[in-house]
Amino acid sequence: MAASKCVKNNDVISLKKILDKGIKMNLNDFLVKTISRDCVEMLDYLHTECKVNLAFEDSILQEYTPLHIAADKNSFRVMEYLLKKGLNPNSLDGDGLPPIFKAIESDSIAAAKVLIENKCSMKAKNDYGFPPLLDAIEHKQFSIAKLLLNNGADKYKEYRPEGDTALTVTVEYGDAEFLKYLLKDYKVRKSDLICVYFAIHDEKIELLRTLLEHKFNPNHKDSVYFYPLYYAHHEREIQCFNLLLDYGADPNFGDNLGFSTFQCICEDEDMNLIEKMYKKGADINHINNDKESCLMTALICNRDNVAKFLIEKGCKLDLKDKEGDNALQFAIEKGKQN
Repeated sequence: MAASKCVKNNDVISLKKILDKGIKMNLNDFLVKTISRDCVEMLDYLHTECKVNLAFEDSILQEYTPLHIAADKNSFRVMEYLLKKGLNPNSLDGDGLPPIFKAIESDSIAAAKVLIENKCSMKAKNDYGFPPLLDAIEHKQFSIAKLLLNNGADKYKEYRPEGDTALTVTVEYGDAEFLKYLLKDYKVRKSDLICVYFAIHDEKIELLRTLLEHKFNPNHKDSVYFYPLYYAHHEREIQCFNLLLDYGADPNFGDNLGFSTFQCICEDEDMNLIEKMYKKGADINHINNDKESCLMTALICNRDNVAKFLIEKGCKLDLKDKEGDNALQFAIEKGKQN
């Protein structure tokens, strides 16, 4: 009990007096407590005077090495000591992971800094195939992520079959301030543009704004058939929709059926959006693959206010659909049916 109190208080002198009395004890039992409490003086005494092996194997430490315990408890002073004594910063725990992952999991920023400065591996991967950088971002440990970036972590490298990068994981787990940091001097690649869709999907307005401010193309077509503005409409993400318009999204791009985003909006009766898109250059005479015009779309959906707006703005009334009918003929026929 007295010995435990000595460890708790980092009291080397008192522990030495107890041991000098010839009291027998398993000093290895105190190693975990010493590391957990960041007691460097006590650790040095146990190692130097009492010959406790810093890299020993003990039932208490089956899953973790001393460095993992230090990482878990943010015992950075002990960690510095252990590393100076030659312990490997990339030693593996029972799960096959080096200490940097434990530091990330435990929000141990100071310990992570020591590991990074001592050349811990930036390429090690966790069970999900993430390196320390992506793991830190996923855990929202952005201070550690910045340390990793500042010490050479690769922010462009793709991981897992999904092609995860620091950028895609940042957008997925959402932090606009860290995203701004990541994008400093960032060379945007074509494969990065999918992040615009990720931000739209979860309506992450500030992340989307940050991407657009860093010149991510608001008119990049995805691998299927969507354009960002059309996708925002499809997902009913109205804030994203308006933001994209403000940053130059083209209202005339649409889907693989030939519908422009503006034509899709004509199916609704949101006159504020109709007017805004018109001012942004929407083509009121656009026709889809079936030669259906915006006016016909409005008439089919009984959007009289939209139809009136289009006519007032001078849309063509003689455009014919695939059946050879124009909007006027269509309206007359529809009137007869009603």
